[in-house]
Amino acid sequence: MDNGRYTSAIEVVREGLRLLQEDEQRLKILRNGLVDGEESDWVETSTRPNLKLH
Repeated sequence: MDNGRYTSAIEVVREGLRLLQEDEQRLKILRNGLVDGEESDWVETSTRPNLKLH
């Protein structure tokens, strides 16, 4: 904190909480997308050439 980006411990905590909230929002969006995909119609073929599944 002395020579860094933050001037106090509370700034560090606030930034950490903000990042956690962003991560939670991204996960919520991804989970909703997975649910939407699972509930959609089955696709037999891909239009993307050279699609590799691992």
